[in-house]
Amino acid sequence: ILKTCLPASTNVGKDASAAFCRACGIFVIYITACANDFARENKRQTITANDVLAAIKELDFDEFTPQLTAFLERYRAKEKSKRDAKAKMAAARADEADTKESKPAKKQKLATDDDDVAAVEAEAVEAEATEVAAEEVSGDGDES
Repeated sequence: ILKTCLPASTNVGKDASAAFCRACGIFVIYITACANDFARENKRQTITANDVLAAIKELDFDEFTPQLTAFLERYRAKEKSKRDAKAKMAAARADEADTKESKPAKKQKLATDDDDVAAVEAEAVEAEATEVAAEEVSGDGDES
């Protein structure tokens, strides 16, 4: 985090980095304690994002509120899109399962239809053969 926030030419010593880590940890504990107070005032045991934002304002870190609010909105939108995508995948899987279950029946129906077509074609071929044979019999008598 330090390297991304500071200019590229800035070097940070190991002891300074450790001091920043410790300060960040203390800051998080401080914000958490204040956010916990807001949660308890509302008779809740769970700290919410709104409690954290209220704690930030209470501790006079108002300049961070717009950035935190924007981050929270992006995070919630991303989580909603993940849930929607997951629900869409589940629906697609359910549709696919339904389709797989109904396909054998459709294939069977098609096979029945194919059998019907084959039977009709066989009857047509037999009828045509009978007509040809009848014409040959009657045709032979006409030509002689």
